[in-house]
Amino acid sequence: MEEYRGTNDDLAAALFYLLGKSVPHRSSLEEEAQKIWDQCGGDKNKILHKIVELCGDAETPKQKYLVAEAYSWLGKDYDKQTIAAAGDYLRTAGWNEFFRRSVQEDGITVDTAAAQRASVLIDLARAQEDLGRLQAALFNYTEAYRLEPYRAMYVIKAAGVVEKMNGREEALQFLEAQKKSKYYEPVRYTDAQGSVRSNDLFQQLLDAQILKYREDNPDKTMPFHF
Repeated sequence: MEEYRGTNDDLAAALFYLLGKSVPHRSSLEEEAQKIWDQCGGDKNKILHKIVELCGDAETPKQKYLVAEAYSWLGKDYDKQTIAAAGDYLRTAGWNEFFRRSVQEDGITVDTAAAQRASVLIDLARAQEDLGRLQAALFNYTEAYRLEPYRAMYVIKAAGVVEKMNGREEALQFLEAQKKSKYYEPVRYTDAQGSVRSNDLFQQLLDAQILKYREDNPDKTMPFHF
């Protein structure tokens, strides 16, 4: 059976695409990537390690991104590698095949380049949190939230770190402060069928997390103090 060795980041991207990762890739390489998939017996971890191998020394932003994401997908056992690779990628200007454009998601304008960078920051922060590097994790969760302020899950993850560092009360205060976000108010928009819709996902997620935190403190009101 043919073995695939050496650097071939185009093939690595096609292989990652077959795993379900939305990445720019050459569709003409999907058949070749499928052969590697078959060689690995469809084993996700083996495929991810192959992606890393195909990126060689990871010298380009494209290679750095693929390696960082592969290590992140490999999970907690590879947190240190995720931190190193994600940091390397974030020090670049970014993989230029992720074309910067604006798209509408349920009435919210999403900058795809910012979203892609935020996703790497989240991977980095998760690995840092796993290893107890809480201050760094909090910084990177909040940086991802700055890039995509409509993602309530980012601020919820940040609150989880605040709780570990300073307790549940401070985490609750942190969450309460996010009600000042313009995305807390439902966003009205017209969908592709011409129907008027309301996107209140930010509010729903934030309120659910606040309620969860309050369950342990039912008699307390906790205004946020700057």
